Amino acid sequence: MVQRKRGGGPKTPTGKAIASKNATKHNLRSEKPATAFEQQSIVAYANQLIEQYKATDPLEILQLERIALYRKKLATVYQAELAAAQLAHEALENNPQKIVQEMDHLNDVARSRLLEYLESGEWLLPCGLSAEVLDEITKEINCLDVDLQSNADLENSLPALANFLMEYRSHSVDSSDSLCKKLAALSKRLEKMKEEGIEFRVSMDNTLDLIKKMRAEQERREKESEKNREPTALELHIAKRQAELRAKMKVKPKPVIQESDPPVEPFPKMDEIRAQLRLLTYLQRAMNSAIGAFSQFESTKKLRLQVLALPNAESDVLLRYQTSWERRLSAAMGEFLELRKRNGH
Repeated sequence: MVQRKRGGGPKTPTGKAIASKNATKHNLRSEKPATAFEQQSIVAYANQLIEQYKATDPLEILQLERIALYRKKLATVYQAELAAAQLAHEALENNPQKIVQEMDHLNDVARSRLLEYLESGEWLLPCGLSAEVLDEITKEINCLDVDLQSNADLENSLPALANFLMEYRSHSVDSSDSLCKKLAALSKRLEKMKEEGIEFRVSMDNTLDLIKKMRAEQERREKESEKNREPTALELHIAKRQAELRAKMKVKPKPVIQESDPPVEPFPKMDEIRAQLRLLTYLQRAMNSAIGAFSQFESTKKLRLQVLALPNAESDVLLRYQTSWERRLSAAMGEFLELRKRNGH
């Protein structure tokens, strides 16, 4: 006689003990209470049923205990489904980026402005710009019909931009710098905004610029302090010895270089200026798109929350558990009623 080949599965006592607990992994298949709290809940409900039906027959009491167990298991399935739905709801609430990224009509800068608004509750613009100032600047840029050849031309033709640049500060420019140099520095930060796209955050950019500004100021102070400090005794001694050696060797001292006025800063070509101005109009369009998309975001999120459903695989598993425990509960109730009838109740 050919002996049948044994199936797979654990073969050692330890493995069998572990496998025996597989049904309790999710606490949805096992016919045993998974926790002490669940056990207490089942016993309490079973006692209520026994008292209500005044059951004394052992089979009736056993059947009522099964009904209490099946009812608790079915309630656990309902709770698991509710918890899974709540988690999916919170995931959608806490991850607006998923909806924003699907808005194909927005560029990445507009998406970053909308996301930062959803995170902070404020419409933030980089470089200390406000919506009102940016609106005035872009109106002037759109009306510009002459070539700029100097800082004076920039101030006369674009007064709103010039006023902003006069007050603009960053780690790379200060109040004494020319308007064209400040415009170049502003454009560099706006280019960075475009490069970072959806990940750009004004709050982070301002923090980084402040850190760089503090470092630059510290370096300036250290240089100024080094320039004005009195030489030490050792430095004076070394300088004296060097002078004696030069005199002995008949070496002429190095001529003192007189500080001259800084060279005149050339004004950029108009093509370069227009490229810098286009970044401001690009930012304005992105901001307007983001503000307009906010209502669309709210309506899309509302609709998704209304039709929110669990993933198919997860929903199928919970539905199978629910159907299984409903059938067991219904069968147990039918068997109990049949027992009651046989016992003359």
